[in-house]
Amino acid sequence: MVKYCPQCGAPNQDDAKFCIRCGYKFSQEEKYFSIEIINREDAKKHFYEGNRLSHLGKYAEAVEEYDKTLAIDPNFKEAHYNKGLSLQNLKRDKEAIKEYDKALAIDPNFKEAHYAKGIALHNLKRYEEAIKECDKALAIDPNFKEAHNTKGSALYNLKRDKEAIKEYDKALAIDPNFKEAHYNKGLSLQNLKRYEEAIEEYDKTLAIDPYYTDANYSKNLIIKYKKWSKKIN
Repeated sequence: MVKYCPQCGAPNQDDAKFCIRCGYKFSQEEKYFSIEIINREDAKKHFYEGNRLSHLGKYAEAVEEYDKTLAIDPNFKEAHYNKGLSLQNLKRDKEAIKEYDKALAIDPNFKEAHYAKGIALHNLKRYEEAIKECDKALAIDPNFKEAHNTKGSALYNLKRDKEAIKEYDKALAIDPNFKEAHYNKGLSLQNLKRYEEAIEEYDKTLAIDPYYTDANYSKNLIIKYKKWSKKIN
């Protein structure tokens, strides 16, 4: 750690009793700013500005602020993570994954980074890898409902609907009003031709959110199919 002389401004070792430049005698009672503390505050300023810009949807500008944060403090795991989120919003998933990996190198138990990496892998259709990241997040927090849901979605895309339904059920056991899990469960039930059960899940989705258009569309698709099926039989 470095402390600065209040008389001449010269940097000194934290345990120095006298300034190496002017001979000023340091007092135990006085407080001296260290370069690490100053830099950490600068890093936070850029980090919070990045968060503000991200909230406004200005993701490219947010990335620039997170880069400034990381230039000062490369071990700022939240900055790596938030940069990754902004990159994902810019559809730059491969770059986002690199940021999540950097965050995880600093803190392997950063469950949100595992989950976000899983989402990025899912976006890239790397479903098996996405499942592994969701599993890592769930090993840290078994009640991470979003990780159950995303794992279910990856299984659905791999045509493993029965396994997917189990994951949606786990998510819904944690939060019965998790509308995305109800909807996704409906899709898997529909794939398995369990149409009445699928409609039930779409109805649950719409009870939570009447404007969930995908659920309404999927439900009507089944109703039309059933009507058509009756006509030809």
